[in-house]
Amino acid sequence: MKLLIELLTGDLQPEYKTTESEIYAGEANLFRSGISIGGKLFLTSERLIFLPHKFNFNKKIEYIELSEVNVFQSITSLNILNNTLAFTLENGTELIFIVNNIEIWMEEIERAKKVVDLI
Repeated sequence: MKLLIELLTGDLQPEYKTTESEIYAGEANLFRSGISIGGKLFLTSERLIFLPHKFNFNKKIEYIELSEVNVFQSITSLNILNNTLAFTLENGTELIFIVNNIEIWMEEIERAKKVVDLI
C-alpha cells in the first residue's frame, strides 16, 4: 500500500515563491463538496499547498495563505481516529484534510503561523 501511495504522490512538487521554504509535507486527502481527493499537502513558511494526484477527476490545486487562516484544529473522525485537520479561513471557507502524523502537522502549522502573524 505504501508503494502505491508513493507512486501516486511521489512526483507531486509545488512551485514555491522565492520567499518561502518547505517545512513539512505528506500524503493527504482533501474533502471538497463531499468528495475525498487524494494528493499531497505541503506546509511552507507562508502557505499550505494541496496538490491532487493525477488520478483524481478534480485536479484543482489549493493554495492557502497562512495569514488567511483564522482557526485550525485537529478533530476526531469517525469518533475514533485523530487524523483530521480542519481550517477556517478569513472568508469563512472551511477546509478538511485527512493526514498522517497529525501531531507533527499541528506543531509545524502553529509554529509557522506564529511567524507569519508577526510579520
